[in-house]
Amino acid sequence: MAVAGGSMSNSLRSGSTDIIEYCYVCHKDPVTAYCVSCTIYLCQMCMVRHKALEDLNSHRLLTDTKVSPGLPTGHKTDHLKPCPHHPNKELELVCDVHNDIGCIMCFHFGHKQCKQEFIPDICKDFNTDMQYRNLTDHIQSTEKQAAKLLSEVDMYIKEVDKLSTKGLVKFLQYKAEIIANLNKQEQEIRLQMKNIQDQDMATLQELKTRAQIVQKTSNDINKWLKSLKDKPDDFFIATKRVQYLVAQLQSFLDDISLQCNYKEYELQLEPNVEEFFKTKRSLADVIVFDGNIQFCTVNISLWN
Repeated sequence: MAVAGGSMSNSLRSGSTDIIEYCYVCHKDPVTAYCVSCTIYLCQMCMVRHKALEDLNSHRLLTDTKVSPGLPTGHKTDHLKPCPHHPNKELELVCDVHNDIGCIMCFHFGHKQCKQEFIPDICKDFNTDMQYRNLTDHIQSTEKQAAKLLSEVDMYIKEVDKLSTKGLVKFLQYKAEIIANLNKQEQEIRLQMKNIQDQDMATLQELKTRAQIVQKTSNDINKWLKSLKDKPDDFFIATKRVQYLVAQLQSFLDDISLQCNYKEYELQLEPNVEEFFKTKRSLADVIVFDGNIQFCTVNISLWN
């Protein structure tokens, strides 16, 4: 294994055909050092930063000729994510104080006084760490709470559907009762009006018949008298005879005239019903409750 760059290049090339050209941290500058604790190759700048970090300054670093070919590189950071603030650097450090993750540059400028840990170091046994177990417990608890909440939401959705249907059914029943009652009252009103109409029509038809009889009788008498004008004796006697009959006919007509009338009528609503239509009050109210507290009323009206 060989490392390119600086005085290390020749010493590493002689022992192996493998060439390590760049730093495992920045992937940019030539290798000049090796961290035994992290098992990674470092360039000069990354080595300086590595030593400057509080949690890493105790790591054993090999420099120049002390770095030999074939050193283990189990902690090569190719799997780490690039830093969003420094694209050429990787997210390899964590700050427990601020619960923040960043690269060497981020921590050099923003977390100098904080306790810093190297991700490749702490991630080795993180799956058995208490922090991970607590996080797992928290996730499971959150999942259970979410499942419970979803169950409640589904139950409430069904209740909302049931309430809507129940409320509408109640209103439709109320509507059906109103319509049935109005239809019944309409039939009664029609029957009353028909009775009045039949009575008036019967009376007027009878008066009409009687008036027609008087008219015809008067016409017959008039024709009879005219036919006797050329017979003075007969005309005189006939005239005397019909005077009483004409008087009876006149009395008959006066009686018909007195009875010639009809009943006037109109529909009169009950005072409460009439007042209801005048005020245009709502037929029903939808009262919304939050728990047991009423907070909203929705009017349902024929005149909306």
